[in-house]
Amino acid sequence: MSELILRNRIKELETEVSDLKSLVMVLVAENADLKREIKLLRDGLSLNSKNSSKPPSSDVFVKQTNSLREKSTKKVGGQLGHEGTTLKMFDNPDFVEIHQVLKCVYCETDLSNIEV
Repeated sequence: MSELILRNRIKELETEVSDLKSLVMVLVAENADLKREIKLLRDGLSLNSKNSSKPPSSDVFVKQTNSLREKSTKKVGGQLGHEGTTLKMFDNPDFVEIHQVLKCVYCETDLSNIEV
């Protein structure tokens, strides 16, 4: 009787080992797929607008830093009372460049005979 019990137990264990082998094969294949997917995702995350031709709007996971400057009460641009400076024209320049327009870029009208 004990021999029959042992044979049945051996068959049960063989079936269980076979099932576990099948499960291991499925998990190995799934693990390989997941590793490929993780590699693709990591490669995609490593590309941003600074190291590829992607536009800045496509950057993800970029930490936006807020400016530490406090908002000013002054208007943008030159302030009232400030004396501005500009490039001054010379009475005697070193050279003069004449850029002659021969035709209109929009309607292609001939402009070569028209005085500037």
